[in-house]
Amino acid sequence: MSSARIPEAVDAQPLAKLTVALRSGTATAVDLAHAAMARIDLLESKLHAFSHLDPERMFRSARA
Repeated sequence: MSSARIPEAVDAQPLAKLTVALRSGTATAVDLAHAAMARIDLLESKLHAFSHLDPERMFRSARA
């Protein structure tokens, strides 16, 4: 993922802005999936927000 394409703090971006990036081709679903996975990796050990996490499925869906 290129930091020029997706802001490092994707979680701080309004959904509307991310939607525009997807529609314009500035970002891809795979870019957003990588950014989300990086955020999950950073916080999951503290938050325990997921009972099941399947990154492979997330990336397959993003590529579809």
